[in-house]
Amino acid sequence: MSTHAPEPVSWTVEPGFLAEFDRTIRGRADGLARGEGSRLVKANQVRSVATFETGERAVYLKRHRIAAWKHRLRHVVFPSRAKNEWRKASLLLRRGFETAKPLAWGERRRGPWLEASYFVAESVADGRPLGPFLQEITGAKRRAFLRRLGQILRRLHDAGIHHRDLHGNNMLVRESDGSPDGSPRLCLIDLHSVWRVGWMPRRWRRRALAQLASSVLLALSRADIHRLVRGYLGERIPRSVERSWARSLRSAMDRERRRRLFTRTRRCLRESTRWAQSREDGRRMRHLRTLDRGELRATIARWPREAIVLKASARKTVGLLRGTPVGDVVVKEFRETFWSGLCRRIARRSRADAAWLAGNGLMVRGLETPLPLAAVTLGWRRSLIATVLVEAEPLDQRIAGELRAIARRSLIEAVARYVATMHARGVACPDLAAKNLLVRDKGAGWEILLADLDRVRFDDARPSRLAMANLVQLNDLPPGVASRADRWRFLRTYLRLRPSSSIKELAHVIDARTRARVDRYRQRITRRLGKTPVDTYYPRGTVSCDG
Repeated sequence: MSTHAPEPVSWTVEPGFLAEFDRTIRGRADGLARGEGSRLVKANQVRSVATFETGERAVYLKRHRIAAWKHRLRHVVFPSRAKNEWRKASLLLRRGFETAKPLAWGERRRGPWLEASYFVAESVADGRPLGPFLQEITGAKRRAFLRRLGQILRRLHDAGIHHRDLHGNNMLVRESDGSPDGSPRLCLIDLHSVWRVGWMPRRWRRRALAQLASSVLLALSRADIHRLVRGYLGERIPRSVERSWARSLRSAMDRERRRRLFTRTRRCLRESTRWAQSREDGRRMRHLRTLDRGELRATIARWPREAIVLKASARKTVGLLRGTPVGDVVVKEFRETFWSGLCRRIARRSRADAAWLAGNGLMVRGLETPLPLAAVTLGWRRSLIATVLVEAEPLDQRIAGELRAIARRSLIEAVARYVATMHARGVACPDLAAKNLLVRDKGAGWEILLADLDRVRFDDARPSRLAMANLVQLNDLPPGVASRADRWRFLRTYLRLRPSSSIKELAHVIDARTRARVDRYRQRITRRLGKTPVDTYYPRGTVSCDG
């Protein structure tokens, strides 16, 4: 096997930066991008960003690695990301917009094939992301800033500059050296996805505004959106036009929010800053990048020989591994039949991959769940998911235990808030039984976690059918475990966060569906045993929360 030394980098450097460049960067760009003599801000398989001091100024270095051949072919014709960012930064400065001053760019090629590109720019002194800044300012300063933000975006679009990745972290606010009128200055960064167009259609303009507004959604009220629109369109527009733009902007913000949740959820399926994946010995592993691959292999090798089996069936086994190199972990093994395994092989996603995706998707949406450590596919009929061991109890066991009245009420309300938040954020779980909700006492309140994730789905159109099914599943508890007062308290808290119908109408529907569910259970047991089971689990007349 032959090895090749890396090709030298071809650089273009600003004349005033040449001496600093020769002293600090030339010949050391890859080491700086790895954190050698610099501070890493971001690092993954394709991009890394590092900051460091040259002695006279603070700069940052961005390296883009080209791994896939389709990207290498693309960059035979099209410029690299570093060259594109250099050009767009120079364009913005010529047009009078604030951005990080470009200092140098370089490319490393092997023949015509691009291997890596480098971009060096001056760090933005005292720059703060837009979202945190908006959360702090109030009153007249906030109103003036939002109008100014709309005016700057309008100038940007009228100049034919389309930033296709315009969010709060790519727009920095500078207060230390303000403009002559005393207002903060705005600085655009991360310009490799900027397009220069002759004319910006309304659809592109609205989407750019929606991207920015949805990225700082928690910091914007309905009145703030109207101020942003008025600053963008001008102070003399009719109110009807302003309201129409604000309505369309809110709709675009909702679509942008769903798109961002979808893309952020699926990041765990590929190489990124937080996650890694590998293939070896016929196994495919997806895991947290912070885990050592050798330690993870040693942990998987102990399954199932050293596991404490917690639950076992023909299709699934759940066990506990203590004292592994990565700590105490819960491992769940999924086994497929021939046909289901074949279908999942065609779809290229095992049940462990589905649980891995669901666990990370819940965390993206701000919902608690045991931290997924790794998903391992063993062939096409076996797969494993490993999660952090959580010292918590299933909801049905905890609520059946000894609880003081105040603690019981707070637990019921915490579960209702968690379920309402799930449904409001488009999380669908066909198996939301009480045994799959883990609870633990945090002292000041209860923490709720969702387990058994392989069937969780994300439907951001708010799945009302599955929401009703979840309420029926949670209502399906023995009367000795959950009283009628507990059920009413759950519904009242749920409807406060997610209002739909009246509480009595909802209670009637849940009552009818719970009774039908119990009847189906009795019929199934009767067919299995050949006789009617003793009516002790659900004494007649006590299933309902209706009264």
